[in-house]
Amino acid sequence: MIKKKQKYTVSAPGSLMLFGEHAVLHGKPALVSAIDKRITVELLTRDDDEINLHSTLSGTQSLQLQDIAPDLWRSLPKWHFVLASITFYQKHLPSGFDLKVTADYDAPIGLGSSAAVTVATLAALTLWLDKKGLMQQSLLRHTVQVIREVQGIASGADAAASVYGGVIAYHMPTLKVTKLANTYPLTVIYSGQKIATQSVLEHVSTLQQRHDQVFAHLYAAIAACTHEAKQAWQISDWQAVGELMNIHQGLHDALGVNTQKLVDLIFALRSDPKIFGAKISGAGMGDCVIGLGKADIKELIETISAKNSQAQLIPVQISSQGVAVIEN
Repeated sequence: MIKKKQKYTVSAPGSLMLFGEHAVLHGKPALVSAIDKRITVELLTRDDDEINLHSTLSGTQSLQLQDIAPDLWRSLPKWHFVLASITFYQKHLPSGFDLKVTADYDAPIGLGSSAAVTVATLAALTLWLDKKGLMQQSLLRHTVQVIREVQGIASGADAAASVYGGVIAYHMPTLKVTKLANTYPLTVIYSGQKIATQSVLEHVSTLQQRHDQVFAHLYAAIAACTHEAKQAWQISDWQAVGELMNIHQGLHDALGVNTQKLVDLIFALRSDPKIFGAKISGAGMGDCVIGLGKADIKELIETISAKNSQAQLIPVQISSQGVAVIEN
């Protein structure tokens, strides 16, 4: 008797780091926002052992159920996070399946795409294999485990935003998530340069080894910025949040993750009177910068184009929705 195919569709939002980069890896708090750019995973069960993967980001890949092994993801870089998620449930897979990944944005831009695809893939597999349904904290814990398996080091802050949605305060040692009220527009610019997070972390670690006490103070200062920004965000004191963004950016510079390209984009944002503050979002040395407020788009495009032809303005809004089941 042929089993009826089951379909599970889940989406998860990308994210932006607002405060706490690098320090979050040392037990300090972070503020992160889910955004309205999402990754959707559609899982359709099969009645054989074939596993077919298709992605708008990574192309196609076909496997057999018996191919799934703990280190399989290492041999297929484009599918690292999806395959590591599948491997997480390896012992519980009753059959093959077709899995389709669709993204609202390009992976090189960043925006927490690795965390979002991991959250969505694990959520779809959980709905299929665990009839208890999705539990946010369990999903977060499993996602962080998978990402650390692939990357080695990961705070889980972007995963927390993808699971819970909205603007959150996050504490890595306990995976504690606190949702914050209020929202405000952001202006996001992609620098045109993508640097692997692991490479940036290695760069910071090398510098830290030579100046350990100084870096301890830097992380404490970042934590203070994050704590004050959390308080200011909750009372909609956007001027204070913007000032703290600018201070935080100075600490990014001290960590050694700033570049001339990023500086030019940050000062282009700060030159707009509608922007309260601007900083790197994420590990740095590339990827995105963010400004608190809605910039004059036409003028901003003219300014950044003159400095960096590869830079892109990314239309983004904070999203209150975290992981969402579309079809079950």
